[in-house]
Amino acid sequence: ACGYDVAFVLFDDHAMTAVDVDVENPEHWVEQDGHRYVLCETTSDWDIGRTSPGHAESDILYWCPVKPEDTV
Repeated sequence: ACGYDVAFVLFDDHAMTAVDVDVENPEHWVEQDGHRYVLCETTSDWDIGRTSPGHAESDILYWCPVKPEDTV
């Protein structure tokens, strides 16, 4: 994923991505294996680290990380 650690994030009714990127004061992020993944809403004009209602860290049902070394 262009050299970034990323994750696919699934909710009950939605999906989005999370990226290990340095962003000042993100509203929504997940600490995983020493990385701070910032949630990225891709369905509208949300800023990085902001999510649509009902899609916060505590609402995540499935987390699938993808490391740069895992991609072809």
